[in-house]
Amino acid sequence: MSNCTYIGVQAFWGSSFSSIILSDKLITLPTTNYNPFANCTNLEFVDLGINFNCNNLALFMSTKYSVETLVGVLTSLKDRTGETAYTLYLGNANLAKLTNEQKAIATDKNWVLA
Repeated sequence: MSNCTYIGVQAFWGSSFSSIILSDKLITLPTTNYNPFANCTNLEFVDLGINFNCNNLALFMSTKYSVETLVGVLTSLKDRTGETAYTLYLGNANLAKLTNEQKAIATDKNWVLA
């Protein structure tokens, strides 16, 4: 997906992908009501590219992410300091894998983790 700038509503609905790498050019995502990763319970790895800046990404359907993958996701988020906070939905099971210091990677950039 190296040239993709938009992911459609439920684009990967129920896919068996274990890994997805998103384009650095991605600028638009559907809202959480139309999550492109709905029912993607096999995801183990997601790469958001550089300075990911799309609000309401929901990755909570899978709980198979490693701590390293989750930290990579948080590290790739754009720094929104001084801007409106955006939300990344990881879900309780994935959030429980992270330390407060790891969560601060995102929250210090003005991202809300849910």
